[in-house]
Amino acid sequence: MGSRDTTNLECGELIHIERWIGENLPGAFLWRGHRHVVRRVLDSLAVISRTKDESEDRHRIALCTSNGLHCVLSHDLKRGTWSIEHVAARIQGGRDGNRHALVR
Repeated sequence: MGSRDTTNLECGELIHIERWIGENLPGAFLWRGHRHVVRRVLDSLAVISRTKDESEDRHRIALCTSNGLHCVLSHDLKRGTWSIEHVAARIQGGRDGNRHALVR
């Protein structure tokens, strides 16, 4: 499967959405020169600010890809950009050996 360097994740690294599933869910995206196909959406949350001081209008989606990447994607609704906010790295432990921890 190859190794992925997730240790130097820049919070909010821009990604390119390659195709869509549904109205606002990415089906595949490009990140760091690699194509990732969405296998399962784990959670979805809209964060909308109602005050002038807070300028966060985002749609966050936790998902896993066909190659085992677990991550959180963020859609900046004001700018129209997509970024990757968190990536889960595999850690040792558990009976199945597939536990994950978020890399921030």
